[in-house]
Amino acid sequence: MFRGAFPDLEAKVVATAVDGDEVWVQSAVTGTHQGELNGVPPSGKKISIALFDRIKTRDGKAVEHWGLSDNLTMMIQIGAIPE
Repeated sequence: MFRGAFPDLEAKVVATAVDGDEVWVQSAVTGTHQGELNGVPPSGKKISIALFDRIKTRDGKAVEHWGLSDNLTMMIQIGAIPE
């Protein structure tokens, strides 16, 4: 869904931390709104949002994942929600 709305989507890792069997990752996500997103037509506007992931591992494999993205800021940036 996001790749269709933001074909140039790019995520860069800002920071990582490891605590026992958990890995925490902070990323900076950028892209240009070029396709429909949840009924919002393409705006051509650029986004820049934060993304956080928490990954629990067991035997070197990811067994659980929690993710948090700043969707409110993204919707404001593409003009779907007023500031």
